[in-house]
Amino acid sequence: MSAFDLTKIDMNLLVVLDILLEERSVSRAASRLYVTQPAISQSLRRLRRLFDDPLLVRVKGRMEPTPKALHLQSSLRAALLRLRSAVEGEPAFEPSTSTMRFRIATLDYVMTALIPMFVGLLQREAPGIDLTISALSSHRVFSALESGEVDLALGVFPVFPSHISSEVLYHEHFLGLVREGHPLAQAPPCIEEYVSYPHILVSTTGEGESIVERTLRGQGLKRRIAVRVPYFLAIPPLLQETQLVATLPAQLVMRMQQSYPLFVFAPPLEIPTFPVEMAWSVRLDAVDAHLWLREKIKQLIKDVLLLGRAGSPR
Repeated sequence: MSAFDLTKIDMNLLVVLDILLEERSVSRAASRLYVTQPAISQSLRRLRRLFDDPLLVRVKGRMEPTPKALHLQSSLRAALLRLRSAVEGEPAFEPSTSTMRFRIATLDYVMTALIPMFVGLLQREAPGIDLTISALSSHRVFSALESGEVDLALGVFPVFPSHISSEVLYHEHFLGLVREGHPLAQAPPCIEEYVSYPHILVSTTGEGESIVERTLRGQGLKRRIAVRVPYFLAIPPLLQETQLVATLPAQLVMRMQQSYPLFVFAPPLEIPTFPVEMAWSVRLDAVDAHLWLREKIKQLIKDVLLLGRAGSPR
């Protein structure tokens, strides 16, 4: 259809579509809406005629949204939240009683450094809110934010497109770490000692050069990368059994040090810092629930991570 006549649209269909796109299952949508599966199937048929699009199609046994459905998802959710607020005459979002779900895409590093404390904050202040964490895929993170597949992304990003809002959470620096009892654990090492031991590097592709390599090369030095792993969480167990040295983001190191006997030191070279940012669709700029989510993450960074847990290397 070329244009919508809102007077002819059953608004309940939009509620059904919102739930279907979130659950991607007729049976789960029926359960949430307290109706039968045939009723949801009938609503889906009407929605397909309304939008002249399949909206959800079965792929390998799963219901997957079409590109048009993904395009609709975030704007539809925001519109329904605003409509609910207008009808109820009060804010649509109350964290202490809300049962909504936030979807956050992030890096392995941020997952370990930030998310555990954020979950604790949710349980204290918004116990009914659920959280889904997914891996941050750099090649499609912006499309996932725009479509509504993801509410918020936390990590390190390139230049942002115009339809994505962003904010720097903090600038991260690096710390070195080895196991307790390592020869370098007697005192902070000099640069010659630092490069004389084998190192471990996190690389999702198993290739590429890190910022530490570039910094060392600028000083005419080179370290040996003896082990490359795809996950930050693999590093502490490997350090415990070897003479390896790791150089990692400071907030992550502080979390690791809480669970493993590690010696932490300031690297004997000036490694540039990098910004850790959060990104979201501009469509969510003024949505109450998402404003709350972003403010709580900023509060966590300020009050807990950066001020309370930054610590100092030994």
